[in-house]
Amino acid sequence: MAKKSQALTRRNINRLLEVCQRNAERYPAMAAFKDIAGTHADAVNTAWQTYQATSIQGDSVRESRNENLDRVKTWIQSWRPIVLAVGPGADENLRLLPAGGGTPDEIIQIATDLLKIITDHPDLEPYRELALNDLSNLLEQSRDLISSAKSAWVAERRAQLDYSEVVNESRRILVLGTQIVRANFGANSPEYKQFIVRDYGAEDDEDDVETLPEEEPMDSFMDEDDLAADAETEYEAAENVTA
Repeated sequence: MAKKSQALTRRNINRLLEVCQRNAERYPAMAAFKDIAGTHADAVNTAWQTYQATSIQGDSVRESRNENLDRVKTWIQSWRPIVLAVGPGADENLRLLPAGGGTPDEIIQIATDLLKIITDHPDLEPYRELALNDLSNLLEQSRDLISSAKSAWVAERRAQLDYSEVVNESRRILVLGTQIVRANFGANSPEYKQFIVRDYGAEDDEDDVETLPEEEPMDSFMDEDDLAADAETEYEAAENVTA
C-alpha cells in the first residue's frame, strides 16, 4: 500500500472514531461501533509511532556510522600516498576508494588492507606509530556502527511491515464505519463527506470513498530469519556512503 494511501487511512480511522464518540448518545449504531473503531485506531496509531521511532533511531545510527566512515576515508586518503611513496610494491595490493565513495564494508576493507601494509612493510616502520595513532579505534567503532545500522534496517523493515498490515486491516473497518455514518447522516452530510476521496485524475471527476480491499499478500508473515535475510539484501543494495 502506498504511503499516501496509508496516511489517508490513518487519518480517516481516527476521524471515524471521533465521529462515533461525538454521536454515540444520539445514534445507537455509532455507540456500538465506537469500541471497534477505537481498537483499530489505537492499533494504527501505535504501529505508526513505532515505525516513526525506529526510523528516527535508524537515521541516528546511520548518521553516526557515516561520520565515522568519513574519518576512515580521510585516513585512507591521507596515508595511502605515504605508503605508495615509501613502500615499494605496496600499490599491488592497495585499492583506491571507489569513485562513489564505496559501501561501508568496502571502506572498512580498504582501510584494513592499508593498515596491514603499514604494519607489515619494513620501510614503513618509522611512520607506523603515527599512522596507528591517527587511525585510533576508528575501525572498531565503524564496524560496530555498521552492525548497528544493519540491525536498525531490519527493525525499520519489521515496523514498516507491521504498520502496513495494521493499516490494511483497518481499511475494512473504515469502510464499514463510513457506511454507518452515511446511513445516519446521509451522503451529502459533512460527517460523511470528510471521508470522501476525490480523484482529480478521473475523467468524470467523481467523488468516491475507500472500498473493501482485495486480499493482499502480506510480507509481515515472514519469520524472523527470512525477514533478516531480506532486510540484509535490501540494506546492501540501498546503502552507499558517498565521498
